[in-house]
Amino acid sequence: MRRPDLDPVSELTLRSLLGHPYKRLDLSRLEDVLVERLIGRDLDDALSRLGHPPSKEAAQRRMARTRSAAARSALRDAVEPWPEPWAREWAGTAIRAGLHGGLDADDVRTVVHDVRRLLDYLGNTASKPPHSPHSVSSPNPGDFLGPPPDHHSDEVEPTGITASPFVSRTDLAAMLFGSAHALDPGLRLTAFVTRALRLHVHEDLTGRELWEAAGIQADRVSAPALVWAVPATGHSALAELLRSAADGGLPLHTSLLALHQHPVSVPAHTQVLAVENPRLVEAAAERDLASCVVATNGNPTTAVTTLLDQMRASGATVWYHGDFDAAGIAICRRMHDSGCRPWMMTANDYHRAISIAHEGGVRLELDTKACGPTPWDPPLEPAFNRSRQIVHEEYLLDDVLDTFSLMTTLSSRNDT
Repeated sequence: MRRPDLDPVSELTLRSLLGHPYKRLDLSRLEDVLVERLIGRDLDDALSRLGHPPSKEAAQRRMARTRSAAARSALRDAVEPWPEPWAREWAGTAIRAGLHGGLDADDVRTVVHDVRRLLDYLGNTASKPPHSPHSVSSPNPGDFLGPPPDHHSDEVEPTGITASPFVSRTDLAAMLFGSAHALDPGLRLTAFVTRALRLHVHEDLTGRELWEAAGIQADRVSAPALVWAVPATGHSALAELLRSAADGGLPLHTSLLALHQHPVSVPAHTQVLAVENPRLVEAAAERDLASCVVATNGNPTTAVTTLLDQMRASGATVWYHGDFDAAGIAICRRMHDSGCRPWMMTANDYHRAISIAHEGGVRLELDTKACGPTPWDPPLEPAFNRSRQIVHEEYLLDDVLDTFSLMTTLSSRNDT
């Protein structure tokens, strides 16, 4: 600190302690000298014995700094044994976010222990290498001889949770931490946990999407899959409901609970179009489209991925179309990694969509973010990153649905 103005006696005393005058005071060195001379246990105690006790506010600030330093050190030390390569990064982000504020070292160790318990429950899947998907190509929308064979349909791991026990966030909180509300939004533990989960799933997600990506559900009845014309087989209650809805010209919401109790199957070689936006399901119903359409409504919920996995398991081919923006291309990449085939999501499709928009006098918005890799069509990544023009799926609604309907019609003729 900057040395204050002192009277001659105080100046002489300070010089006798430190040896010569300084423009700035090193409080740590001054404390060491006072302790060596047995004047006090620390700086505060020595000043108090000399008749100059520090203010309560200063003492509290000093104590808070000491407490914070101990908490930071405890957090870094506690993650050292973790097997995850991102453990130190997680500790650093938590510290920079100030999540340790007001906690002492023991409190921090307890929080780290709780986060570790949750990660252990999830099976430490973040430390396992991700599945390497096979690359596929999108078809030319103007030239169909039927869909290409699904060479890798049996090789791609499913994305749903049908093979894993269902666990809700509230059940998990009660089981691990003794309270169903322990992982509620806004709590300190939840803030620590969600930062760990983002690194665990390797996705910058938030809210429900983040929990579901980690295999933790909010429940099994909200966030259902919106479907149109699912040609369900079998005699389960859900299969009959899906067929009745299709016959009646009605889109249907299908819950995860229903999909768990009555898994859906469809005829082999069924062509399914998964789309990002519900408007396309509505449009399919309006035109009584013969093809099956499923909306992901942005990032797909577990109900959506479960339904798509079930249909693929029974021999369906699932295609995906979404927005041409950074977020939409990221969703397409995840769907591709899960075994879906991108539909009209190539660089040529992107350039064509931009041309149609410009010819129609539409001013397209620009994306501030670059898109990531596009392994199904590598030229799409540089094409989008150069242009950054956003083309929403709804703008291409007619083209996407009509072309898919044509493909499914030709495919069914070839099958017969």
